[in-house]
Amino acid sequence: MKRCLVIFSAVFFVLLTINPLLASENSHSLKAGLTYLYFDYKELNLTEPLKSTESGFLPGLHLTYNYQGKTNPLYARIYFEYIEEKTNYDGTTQAGTPVTDKTKNKFYNGEVNVGYIFKPASEMDSSNIAFYTGFGYGYWKRGLGGAVPYSEDYTWKYLPLGFRGTYQIDKKWAVGADLALWIIVAADIKVYFSEIDSNYNNPETKLENKLGWKLEIPVNYRLAKHWSLVLAPAYEFYSFGRGDDFTITYAGVPVARGYEPSSRTHKYVVRLSLKVDF
Repeated sequence: MKRCLVIFSAVFFVLLTINPLLASENSHSLKAGLTYLYFDYKELNLTEPLKSTESGFLPGLHLTYNYQGKTNPLYARIYFEYIEEKTNYDGTTQAGTPVTDKTKNKFYNGEVNVGYIFKPASEMDSSNIAFYTGFGYGYWKRGLGGAVPYSEDYTWKYLPLGFRGTYQIDKKWAVGADLALWIIVAADIKVYFSEIDSNYNNPETKLENKLGWKLEIPVNYRLAKHWSLVLAPAYEFYSFGRGDDFTITYAGVPVARGYEPSSRTHKYVVRLSLKVDF
């Protein structure tokens, strides 16, 4: 987290030293800011009393570059977010004994978008709608605690299909909406049982691909000609299906079979950004 804070501090310094007056079209923008979200994860289709849930408030950092053509209909975006914090684990052992603990989490999410902008009727009005697609990548490092702590790596790739619009209320205020479907195309998990005992293997398996979606409502307040403050509440949802069975070995000898249950995740997010147009 400290390394990311240094990087984002450098980005803020760059934001503050950019001379946006060098560009007259202002097709480009850069946003950097803070993320704060409530995380709600649950594994599904478990036989009672078995359960596994994670919940809690998580802080993070995000960085976004946007290109919005003024003389052409091209829309492009590059987005990165980093989140790190503990969540509250509420689950059971395989025997059904209740367990509560803290889970250490790291999340990385990156997305690249390209799309087509529908121009407003009046060039004096910056309101517009853009349809877009692209490629996204997600990563979750889940460090489980308890009597036998170990970690899991979740990775997934997805194709976003979405549209975003901006309505210019007046010279200072603008409000938008960004709605996207996430088509998950490759989801995997790796379980580090060797952290319990080095004689265990670290099995990997594929998760069934499912869908996700998001809705974000950014509110933009113009501080100066090229500077804005953006507050963006959002809701995000994604799920994974049951994973393929995997073999657990000890000193190379198979001792058990396992699988990752299906799961779903809700995120209730607020992002606060400083934005510069250049």
